[in-house]
Amino acid sequence: MQKRAWLDNRIIIYGGVALISVLLSLYRSAARDLINGDGIVMIDVAKVFLTDGLGAAIDVYHWAFYGILIGVFHKLSGLGFEASANLLNALLMMVVCVVFVRVYEEIKSEDGRLLSLIH
Repeated sequence: MQKRAWLDNRIIIYGGVALISVLLSLYRSAARDLINGDGIVMIDVAKVFLTDGLGAAIDVYHWAFYGILIGVFHKLSGLGFEASANLLNALLMMVVCVVFVRVYEEIKSEDGRLLSLIH
């Protein structure tokens, strides 16, 4: 019974989901060696945004928001553009995973647990 108590602890579950998500994102970014075509466009948008502003960034790609976020992460972190994009992707994926668990928590039945390893 003691083993179940820590499984029902929300902090451990949410923290674990966030940590696993970040670790998987880091693994994915370290394991691949090529950036895809969409990624190149977003990097171009980020560079143009930092040098020429919002209007020029929108001229490069009409939906420039993600590229602008990459540029902001680059400016704030001092990392390269690709590393900034990977960091942004990892953070957003972590948020999606945690929100997914939160939605599940809201819709689960009364007797349901967040983590069901032990039946």
